Amino acid sequence: MSSDPKPERQRSGRARFYHDVQLRGPIPDRLVFTPSQSLSEASAVSEGLLQLVADRKIPDPHADAYHQFLRFDWLPLLAVDDEIHALACRHLLRTWRDQAGDYTPQDWRVSLTSTRMFRMLNFIDYLVADIDGPERQDIFDLLARQARHLGRSLRRQKSDNMPSHLMAQILCALCLPEDRLVGAPETVRLGKALAPIAGGVIPASWRDPQKAIEAGAEMHSLLEAFTARRLSPPYELKEALKVVRLYLGGFFSVSGTMVQLPQQHIPDLRTLKHIGSTIHPEAERLFNQVGYATLLQGQNILAVDSGHRGQLSGVGGISLVAKNTPVIINCGAIHPLLSGHDDHLRDWADALSAPGSSSGWDISPTGKATLLKRDDPHKLDLYYPTTKGEVYRSFQLSHEGNSLSCSEQLPDDDLCLRLHLPNSTQVTLQDGAAKIYLANHLTAVLEVEDADLSAEESVDCWQGYNITKSRQLVISPHQLDIRWHLKWQHTI
Repeated sequence: MSSDPKPERQRSGRARFYHDVQLRGPIPDRLVFTPSQSLSEASAVSEGLLQLVADRKIPDPHADAYHQFLRFDWLPLLAVDDEIHALACRHLLRTWRDQAGDYTPQDWRVSLTSTRMFRMLNFIDYLVADIDGPERQDIFDLLARQARHLGRSLRRQKSDNMPSHLMAQILCALCLPEDRLVGAPETVRLGKALAPIAGGVIPASWRDPQKAIEAGAEMHSLLEAFTARRLSPPYELKEALKVVRLYLGGFFSVSGTMVQLPQQHIPDLRTLKHIGSTIHPEAERLFNQVGYATLLQGQNILAVDSGHRGQLSGVGGISLVAKNTPVIINCGAIHPLLSGHDDHLRDWADALSAPGSSSGWDISPTGKATLLKRDDPHKLDLYYPTTKGEVYRSFQLSHEGNSLSCSEQLPDDDLCLRLHLPNSTQVTLQDGAAKIYLANHLTAVLEVEDADLSAEESVDCWQGYNITKSRQLVISPHQLDIRWHLKWQHTI
């Protein structure tokens, strides 16, 4: 982390004129409509943010994640109903206002301003709580100026491939008092922009479920605003939100437990609950678009990372939920807002992106996995290239819903298969098998053929910040073809 003094924000005469004159207008004292948004609960990530704020590491214009500060990624995490989080949130708001509250082309890019406006509008009551007088007026003045900037910018842009930017401008138009520079809601243009998603095309960024949750929250807020203002939303907005809900439901078993895929941390489940999700087998088609595949059987779900557009480190990694209980997980990830501002956490983020952090073979993939045709809904076959040759994996969930069988074909027997387990899991080894004691009184037994089985230490960073010790089972093959079998049951 650089210790250089923070630079003064340089503003050209043109930028000052644009901000002070062209964006000037009436200052609202309230919103016409405020989106419904529940406050967050204190979490590991919010505690990490509090520590970085206390250490004066956020904000830092030299940090890799400074754009996340400008985008207000911290606001949903710190919007917690207690004084400590509120003070930290207010400190970052005031720092942003002093450091980047006046227009510059870099700090007010549409991609940053649109996300920032969504978050400010959703949490405006939290931001201005216990603030009166000129400071409150300044916040509403900044809201209005940013809304005018969005309106002007999007009128100059002819492209309709930026639905989040259009949704932000329309939400401003529906939430703020009528303003000529903000403009009227461009519902026809928004419908065209959302048409691909409404038709089932998943943006690549949604591979991270948090990005899909954020997009769904934006759509949900916009639908609320249209309803409150008694206006008709574009048909595509409702359909796109249905697609979001269906896609997000694919990460969960029917009993509501989320699979923990490689290089992911727990997303904002409170916002997910607010916008809703739909658990349905049709999500598999959406999942395949961003490099995931699943097997569903009752309360069981096996998810596999098949890779997507250069995101290859987790290829072949699996996650298993059985009887509403995580059984096989991956090591997780540091929240990018934290790793982007702290060198120690950045080192951990790098370590957690290595192939050995996934529940798969500890060899570097060199390409995406190919999924073979599925004739049996309980069976999934795939293969993928690695630095030593192709790995073939075949998974089958039993029709009874109490076991998983896997056949492996390897290019080299000098490899290890690592199966990471949730923290607090107990393991005993006996006669070449492992007995696993999991949460919810679930017990599993792992048996292997033509391989050695051992238990080693691992780490779990599913919470996005706190790194806890856990266990992993390591399968070391004797030959190029091996099999393993995992069976589970409740002990009570």
